[in-house]
Amino acid sequence: MAASGGGSTRKPVQVKSMSEIEAEIEAELNADAAFSAPEARRRELIKKRLQDSSNEDPETMASLVRSWLLEEGR
Repeated sequence: MAASGGGSTRKPVQVKSMSEIEAEIEAELNADAAFSAPEARRRELIKKRLQDSSNEDPETMASLVRSWLLEEGR
Protein backbone atom coordinates (compact mmCIF):
# COMPACT_ATOMS: atom_id res chain seq x y z
CA MET A 1 0.00 0.00 0.00
CA ALA A 2 1.28 3.42 -0.92
CA ALA A 3 0.87 6.29 1.51
CA SER A 4 -1.10 9.19 0.17
CA GLY A 5 0.16 12.72 0.72
CA GLY A 6 -3.31 14.24 0.59
CA GLY A 7 -4.17 14.47 4.30
CA SER A 8 -1.31 16.60 5.58
CA THR A 9 -2.15 20.13 6.73
CA ARG A 10 1.31 20.89 8.17
CA LYS A 11 2.95 24.04 6.97
CA PRO A 12 6.58 23.75 5.94
CA VAL A 13 8.96 25.09 8.55
CA GLN A 14 11.00 28.04 7.33
CA VAL A 15 14.67 27.39 7.97
CA LYS A 16 16.66 30.52 8.69
CA SER A 17 20.17 30.99 7.43
CA MET A 18 23.02 31.53 9.86
CA SER A 19 23.32 35.17 8.76
CA GLU A 20 19.61 35.74 9.48
CA ILE A 21 19.97 34.25 12.96
CA GLU A 22 23.09 36.33 13.61
CA ALA A 23 21.26 39.47 12.46
CA GLU A 24 18.37 38.75 14.84
CA ILE A 25 20.75 38.20 17.76
CA GLU A 26 22.67 41.36 16.88
CA ALA A 27 19.43 43.35 16.77
CA GLU A 28 18.45 42.01 20.20
CA LEU A 29 21.85 42.84 21.62
CA ASN A 30 21.71 46.33 20.14
CA ALA A 31 18.30 46.92 21.70
CA ASP A 32 19.58 45.74 25.09
CA ALA A 33 22.84 47.65 24.72
CA ALA A 34 20.99 50.97 24.52
CA PHE A 35 20.87 50.88 28.32
CA SER A 36 24.40 49.60 28.94
CA ALA A 37 26.27 50.43 25.74
CA PRO A 38 29.72 51.10 27.23
CA GLU A 39 29.71 47.93 29.33
CA ALA A 40 28.34 45.76 26.53
CA ARG A 41 30.96 47.10 24.11
CA ARG A 42 33.69 46.51 26.68
CA ARG A 43 32.60 42.89 27.19
CA GLU A 44 32.52 42.29 23.44
CA LEU A 45 36.02 43.71 22.98
CA ILE A 46 37.37 41.60 25.83
CA LYS A 47 35.72 38.51 24.39
CA LYS A 48 37.20 39.13 20.94
CA ARG A 49 40.66 39.78 22.36
CA LEU A 50 40.52 36.55 24.39
CA GLN A 51 39.39 34.55 21.37
CA ASP A 52 42.16 35.99 19.20
CA SER A 53 44.76 35.34 21.88
CA SER A 54 43.59 31.78 22.43
CA ASN A 55 43.96 31.05 18.71
CA GLU A 56 47.46 32.55 18.62
CA ASP A 57 48.82 31.12 21.89
CA PRO A 58 46.53 28.52 23.50
CA GLU A 59 49.05 27.48 26.17
CA THR A 60 49.38 31.00 27.54
CA MET A 61 45.60 31.46 27.55
CA ALA A 62 45.13 28.15 29.38
CA SER A 63 47.66 29.32 31.98
CA LEU A 64 45.82 32.63 32.34
CA VAL A 65 42.46 30.92 32.87
CA ARG A 66 44.03 28.58 35.46
CA SER A 67 45.42 31.58 37.34
CA TRP A 68 41.98 33.24 37.30
CA LEU A 69 40.42 30.08 38.71
CA LEU A 70 43.04 29.86 41.44
CA GLU A 71 42.48 33.52 42.39
CA GLU A 72 38.73 32.95 42.52
CA GLY A 73 39.19 30.02 44.91
CA ARG A 74 40.98 32.16 47.50
